[in-house]
Amino acid sequence: GTLDLQTTTGQVLQVILRGMGPLPNISVTPAGPLGFPATDAFTSSPEQAVTVANIGNGRLTLSGVGMAGSFAQKNDCPPSLEPGASCTVTTWFSPDAAGAQSGKLTLKSDDPDMPTFDVSLIGTGFTGHARVEPSVDFGRATLGQRVDRVMTITNDGIGSLEFSSISLASSYGFALENGCTARIAPGGTCELTMHFTPQTSGGQDSYVVVVPRTGPSIRAPRRSGPAWHPSQGRRD
Repeated sequence: GTLDLQTTTGQVLQVILRGMGPLPNISVTPAGPLGFPATDAFTSSPEQAVTVANIGNGRLTLSGVGMAGSFAQKNDCPPSLEPGASCTVTTWFSPDAAGAQSGKLTLKSDDPDMPTFDVSLIGTGFTGHARVEPSVDFGRATLGQRVDRVMTITNDGIGSLEFSSISLASSYGFALENGCTARIAPGGTCELTMHFTPQTSGGQDSYVVVVPRTGPSIRAPRRSGPAWHPSQGRRD
C-alpha cells in the first residue's frame, strides 16, 4: 500500500508500505525417490512412511493426496495443518507384473511456492514361471474303466506363482482334480490329478489349459491310446 503525506508547504510525499502476512510452508520427508524392495506380483511390500509437515507460520491447507503406478497409500492427514504440525502418509508397493516399475505420491496444498509436491516411487515386481510336463499319456485303457495320471507343475521363476484358472479344453472321457490352488514358492511344485475313462474306442486327445495370473497361458496335451473292450480282445 501507500501512505500520502502533505507538508505545510503543500508538497505531497508518498511512502510505499510493504508487509507479509503469515504463510504456510510444506515440508515432505523423505522427499524421494522412495525405493521399495523387490516384491512378488499381487502381494504388497513392507510399508514406508512419508511425513508431511507445515514449517511455515501460517495454516497449511491440504487439498489432495494421490498415487500413480502400482503403489497405494493411507494417511492420517487432516484438511489443514497448523504451523509446526505434521501428519503421516503410509505407502506400499503392490506390483501386478514383473520388472522395474515407477510411480509417484502427489500432495496438493496452498503452499504458495510448492502447491504440488511429487515424491518419486520405485520398485521391482517378481513373478513365477510355470513349467509343465509337455504331455501325459494314458496308454491303452479299457472302456468304462478309469485310468489316473499325475501332472506336476514346477515354479522355476524367481517369484511366487499363482493361477487364474486351470481347466480342460475337452472333458469328454477326461476329468481333472486341481491341486494347484495355493501360491507356489520359487522352486516349489503342485500336482494335477487327471482321470481318463474312455467312452468310445479309438485314440482320444485333449489338453489342460493353465493360466497363470501373470504371463502367457500354457496348453499341456493329454493323450490316450486306443480304448478296447474285453470281449473284443486287446487292440494293437
